[in-house]
Amino acid sequence: DTDSDAGDTLSVTGVSNGTGGIVTNGAGATFTPTGLAAAQTPIDANFSASGSDLGGFAYTDNFIGGAGHTGSAADGSHAASGNGNGGALHIALGGVNGSDLTNMNGAYTRTFNLAVAAVVTIQFDYRLQLSGPTENGEDVWALARIDGTSLVTGGIVDELDGHGTGSGSSDDTDWQTFTTTVNLTAGSHTLDLGGLMTAKTDADETATVDFDNVKVSSPAVIFTSGAFDYSVSDGTGADSGHVTITGQSGSTLTGTSAS
Repeated sequence: DTDSDAGDTLSVTGVSNGTGGIVTNGAGATFTPTGLAAAQTPIDANFSASGSDLGGFAYTDNFIGGAGHTGSAADGSHAASGNGNGGALHIALGGVNGSDLTNMNGAYTRTFNLAVAAVVTIQFDYRLQLSGPTENGEDVWALARIDGTSLVTGGIVDELDGHGTGSGSSDDTDWQTFTTTVNLTAGSHTLDLGGLMTAKTDADETATVDFDNVKVSSPAVIFTSGAFDYSVSDGTGADSGHVTITGQSGSTLTGTSAS
């Protein structure tokens, strides 16, 4: 320890070897932790009941490619009824006429930006409905992707299967909530929320997929640990040591005794 008699001025003459942060020695010793980030919520879309509120999303037919269909066999629009607050993103599939069609699909897409890399939570509500006359192999899927990669193993968030002989009653998942976490880099990313009907052979074979309350968020990244070396002098004597940071609250760091 340096001399701490009254009237002495203690000055920091050097700091170095910052671990878990950057150490500077300007007007005083400053330890600046690295890798910190404020909370981020680039998407928080609830879709109003009136108008055409798509929450920044844009609809595209045939978003997974292949032998898809545009127009009325796959159509996206704003729905006036959603899960609890009015509106929703709506995809209507199938129907139209008695032609045999397959792979009818579409998706809503939105691009967002992250200021820093983060573990991101993606959450949304969804609902699937399938008409009673559908048969084996005439199914409906809910799909979700981030940057072209499915959010679930196997690619399907949820599904309803056709009714075998085509004489069943309509099916409805009611509103369900999907949540997952993904590691994303800083920069631009794209979220796709889609629906697909695998096949239909008659005009009364239809399916719908709805999405509501879409949120993409990450928590604040706070300082957890770090250390630095220091040198101090009071003009008479000098000392050096090492401090390990054990906690942080606001602008206050708590550390071990110097060693």
